[in-house]
Amino acid sequence: MRIFYIISALIFTIGPISHAQVPNDKYLEIVDYEELLTLFNVYEGDSLVQKKIIDIYLSRAKEDNDTIKIARSFDRLARIFSSKKNISYADSLIDYTRDWKHITYPAIGYIIQGYEFGVLGEINESYNKYLRANQIAQLNQNLTQQVYILDRLIFLKVAFGDKEKALKMQEDRDFIVNSKMFEKSYAASSRIGVNDQISSFITEQKILSVEGFILCHLALKNYEKAFLYLSKHDELLMNLDRNKEDAFIWGMDAKMEFHYYNKNYEAVLESALELEELSVNYGDDYYLLNSYLFHGLTSVSQNNWLEAKKYLTQAEELDLINNNRFMPESKVLLFEALKRVSEHENDPEGQIYYLDKLIELDNLRLENYIALEPQFIRTFETPRLIKSKEDIIKALQLRNTRSYVVIGISVFLFLFFSALSYYFFRQKVTYRRRFEKLMKDDNSHRANNSKSLNNEAPIIISNDIVTDILKRLKRFEDNEDFLKDNVTLIALAKKMHTNSSYLSRVVNSHKLKSFSQYLNDLRVQYAVSKIKSDHVFRRYTVEAIASECGYNTAASFSRSFYKKTGIYPSFMIAEVNKQGEN
Repeated sequence: MRIFYIISALIFTIGPISHAQVPNDKYLEIVDYEELLTLFNVYEGDSLVQKKIIDIYLSRAKEDNDTIKIARSFDRLARIFSSKKNISYADSLIDYTRDWKHITYPAIGYIIQGYEFGVLGEINESYNKYLRANQIAQLNQNLTQQVYILDRLIFLKVAFGDKEKALKMQEDRDFIVNSKMFEKSYAASSRIGVNDQISSFITEQKILSVEGFILCHLALKNYEKAFLYLSKHDELLMNLDRNKEDAFIWGMDAKMEFHYYNKNYEAVLESALELEELSVNYGDDYYLLNSYLFHGLTSVSQNNWLEAKKYLTQAEELDLINNNRFMPESKVLLFEALKRVSEHENDPEGQIYYLDKLIELDNLRLENYIALEPQFIRTFETPRLIKSKEDIIKALQLRNTRSYVVIGISVFLFLFFSALSYYFFRQKVTYRRRFEKLMKDDNSHRANNSKSLNNEAPIIISNDIVTDILKRLKRFEDNEDFLKDNVTLIALAKKMHTNSSYLSRVVNSHKLKSFSQYLNDLRVQYAVSKIKSDHVFRRYTVEAIASECGYNTAASFSRSFYKKTGIYPSFMIAEVNKQGEN
């Protein structure tokens, strides 16, 4: 489960951006300080442009001898580079403001370092930096900083430390968020122009507080209490003005885990499939990763071993691609389940491999637990895991002394590689047929009007509204607005001056598909057309084509392309290029 994607005006999050033309030096020299910070936010993700903007901000602040703005410059520079470089800039910020009695500084320097050490996996350093930041935030009575720091400390306690302590800290955080002083503290610690966001910020923090309780109670196996907070999460979600999609998909993910721990396996599978579909357009593979994990775990519980291996393997591979996004507890579940699959397949090497993974993970958990909870002694699993590994190795050695095993393995390998060769041959033939069909297919990417997609009770929409939405959808297709990377049902409905329910229903009934399918089909058909006709486009990398077509990752683009066409984009590019050579 995603632990904390904290949306806070405090640090790090600025929101979705749309890169405009890079501002020239003359323009940057004449705009005021606030406009420079606004531009800095607009170019989030482009560190070169952001550094150029903040260098001008810093130079001007030094000329004006404005110490606060100088500190603010170091603050911004510590957010835009690699973790190690950001830590170095945060050091400069801390040194510059070390003796200040200021509501923001130097605490925010330690907060930045805590975050970046966490990214680097240096849990002890991250924990200590947050503790130091919390001391300063308490001294300066900055409740906004305290709330953020508590979120991070709770995350570390849930992941690596004492979960009862995490719950106690969560109760402290919730008390602050619901206090009358919290709103005043946020207003006092925010820059001018941010105060109009107070109501939304407070609601977001209350939702995050509920999410913290859910995480703590799930970790402590207090499932009834977790369910009560899940209901409260749904209630608060109705009052949220911004970042609603984030909170919605988080809640769905939490419910999937809740159903699993309560052995409601049908609900787990339903949630996992829905989460998998939603994650395609969400722009973050974490939820896809977690849906694979719990789909696989549920399949193990149902003794559906083929399905279990498929989804657990996908989860393991996607976790590696995403730089080990899984929490330690999730990794334990994953490796133990894959070990069970190896046992079912009578695969001792696989069992040993995942036992080694569990031993390595257990040692890491012990190391981090000692760092976070030095006064406690905790029994970990390493001795039992080592004993299991030794037993399997002995059994494997005994089996390998028998000659018939060698013969059996040889025969198996021969059959396996023969079957594998045949499989790849058949796959190539299948891909070739699909490619030829795709090259002959001149159908437009526009969806056909027809009967309703499903049998749900219809929402009554006037013909005028339907006609207007269809016209706007045609304009959306003609202008190729589907290539933008921030298209969502809610955002498009707002742009079309209608509501998401109407738009979804019109797409379902007139395009015969869900909104996400409709959007992906438009993008894939665009990619197919460009690959067919544009030799320059075919020289792009798959990552570049994915970005051109509105996808955030090459993986999500390739999945959508395969689902629509039955082949991968790399295969189509190679085949079209071959035709050009012949």
